[in-house]
Amino acid sequence: MPENNVVSLIVAGGQSRRMGQDKALLIVDGVPLLQRTVAITSQLSKVVWVSTPWRKEYEYLFSEQVQWVDDSLQQGGLVALAEFLTVKPIDEWILLLACDLPYLKLEQLQKWKQQLTQIPESCDVALVKNAAGFYEPLCGFYRGTVANSLEKYRKEGERSFQKWLATEMVFELVLDDLTMLFNCNTPEDFATLKAQF
Repeated sequence: MPENNVVSLIVAGGQSRRMGQDKALLIVDGVPLLQRTVAITSQLSKVVWVSTPWRKEYEYLFSEQVQWVDDSLQQGGLVALAEFLTVKPIDEWILLLACDLPYLKLEQLQKWKQQLTQIPESCDVALVKNAAGFYEPLCGFYRGTVANSLEKYRKEGERSFQKWLATEMVFELVLDDLTMLFNCNTPEDFATLKAQF
């Protein structure tokens, strides 16, 4: 597989209940979080998709570099990935990201991308573990071939990312700085973030 064949899918479908406002539009260093994430991934991927039920709320932020998939179900990242693969079946690697990763680093993503050609064919998922020791599902790579596995899992009435990952062969990526996994879920998180920018 050519090293540059990576499609990015950014999930911006959460209700932001704990935050009290749309996390995707939080301004960090003068830029909405979703726009920051797209700007980084567009340097890595030839195609950047945004999965959201609120496309009209975000379209003004972007030019033609973003394509959209409507997340009408709003049932989390696993369902968003499964629905995306229903709309856009592909065999390439997909970089799946949450929209609210303010410390996302292009250099780290590029380092991981370079590793993709070395990952055994038996592994369809490449993720890093977070501080709690769990794989971080919304900051990593999935082969498009996981579509069948995801669909079977969903038909069983499941949508837990961690339970599905337990059934898959996962290649563990190395993360130089776990700060990159920090996301904004509460006003306190956002206050901490703003104090550092």
